Amino acid sequence: MHEATLATDTPLQAKTPNIGNASQSYKDIHEAPLRSSETMPQEETGIPPSNPDAKPLWWIWGPEMASTTLSVAVFIGKLLPTPLQSKSMTDIIHLGIVIVLLNFDQEPLPSWPMGITLNSLLAFLTTVAKATFIVPVSTAISQTQWTWLNRGHPKPLYDLYIFDQASRGALGSLLLLWKIRSRDLVLLGALLMFISGITSPVTQLAVNYPVRSAAVSEAEQEAFLSSISCLNGSTDFVYTGTHKAILSATFLDSTFFEKPILYTTAAAGREAVCSTGNCTFPPYLSLGVCMELANISSFLHVEEFDSPDSMDTELTTEPVEESLAVWRASLPGSHYLAHQSEIAALTDILSGNATFAFKKSPKLQQARIASFVTINTVPTVYGNQSTSEGPSYTIKEFRHEAHEILFHLCVQTYQTNVSEGMENTKIVGSLTEPLLSLSSGQPFVDMKCTTLSNTTSWACERQWDRHNEILSFKTNVSNTISPPDMPSIWADYGAIEAIAMSMRHLIAGVTFTLPGNPLNGTPTVGSVSNSDFGLSLHQYALFGRDTTFNPEHRQLVLTNIFQNVATSLSAM
Repeated sequence: MHEATLATDTPLQAKTPNIGNASQSYKDIHEAPLRSSETMPQEETGIPPSNPDAKPLWWIWGPEMASTTLSVAVFIGKLLPTPLQSKSMTDIIHLGIVIVLLNFDQEPLPSWPMGITLNSLLAFLTTVAKATFIVPVSTAISQTQWTWLNRGHPKPLYDLYIFDQASRGALGSLLLLWKIRSRDLVLLGALLMFISGITSPVTQLAVNYPVRSAAVSEAEQEAFLSSISCLNGSTDFVYTGTHKAILSATFLDSTFFEKPILYTTAAAGREAVCSTGNCTFPPYLSLGVCMELANISSFLHVEEFDSPDSMDTELTTEPVEESLAVWRASLPGSHYLAHQSEIAALTDILSGNATFAFKKSPKLQQARIASFVTINTVPTVYGNQSTSEGPSYTIKEFRHEAHEILFHLCVQTYQTNVSEGMENTKIVGSLTEPLLSLSSGQPFVDMKCTTLSNTTSWACERQWDRHNEILSFKTNVSNTISPPDMPSIWADYGAIEAIAMSMRHLIAGVTFTLPGNPLNGTPTVGSVSNSDFGLSLHQYALFGRDTTFNPEHRQLVLTNIFQNVATSLSAM
């Protein structure tokens, strides 16, 4: 109980005051300054003397202090050294909001008795903390009203009502915030009362339940994947596997080679086994095929002849028109494209250690499977005519272009994870370091094939006496699932030779359109080609509607179509 002493300069009269001057007398009394030095005798005021046994301040404010202490204790809780997973009710009692969030952050959900969940415990602790914290705030607002009324000019009695309502709940606190817009300590209390109503929803939003993978017991787990550590030409079906891989390189494309196919798409049938449907595998190594592409147009020598009879070589394209001029674009050696059509292309394999762009890459040459060259025309001046099927381009002038594509063995690092039964495998690195002492630039496999420029034969010499020779590769087993003492990854000569011969059979060929035909006319496959790969290379990469007149886009599509071959070979 709080006592107040009222002092005034106007003596209290025992007689009845004049009713007519009642309002004036009240004003005089209300505005009289309170001065402790001018107190009235206790006999005249009727105010009892102060109690000498009055309780100390800490005793009077004891309930509020206890409520504040309890609120802080419930909010923080008892700090535990390890994350709680116990089912003991004693441990649950020692919890606080902060400790709950700290101990169960990034942890599995607890299993508590009586159906207690993490959200229900937080809701209970929040309610207790809010209720105990509001007790001293409410009392402080009630006591502040006397300071407010004793400050400055007279205040209306309605202010007492607002303070009383503010001490009772959020709505009254909102009215007090609207009433008192100046800087005053009571604003803090009113604000705390107002925001106390939204603490429970905010606390519930602090808990998120993401779905994550967890390790299972050995009895329940079954997870494994496949990788290639060796290629044996006598036991592995390398030739037919290469045939299937090259067909898949074009068949699996769905973007017109705007993007390369994913390894996961190419590796259909070699999926990882994951019994739970959610597995993450450490990085692992596997023998794969890598690809390098380079522009070698600077090596081309272009000649023009009045007729086929004036040329000392045969036409690469057919049929022969005796009245038309002939162009011959040749590379050093025996590869050339002799044509009469404005749109023509040749793709063929390089023999032995022949290379134009990779002479300074001895490791790639040692691991080489096969190198191919493409020679094609590039329209530069054309006419545009509108037809019912769209624009038709007639080529008037053109130039020649050439590329070298090197396919070589490499040790690739893979990262595989399975989420909800869906596998995602990525190639995250590759290393090409053959463990072989050869002269610089000398490939392990020496392919000697006839050129398609002047023959229709895919004949290549088979070196049967070398089929058991081994080409091993250095492996980097750090941060991978491979054991430190694993043997080197290798392939024998017979396997690499079979891959190269199958690639030559399906990739090499000649395509062209008949002389005078528009660019978007149907291409003709030459008699030296028997694969759909040549048609895809012609229609989408070399002479596509979006690639013919856009060199950057042509380079992108050309790279992607050959990268698809390398990816499919790695996944075969």
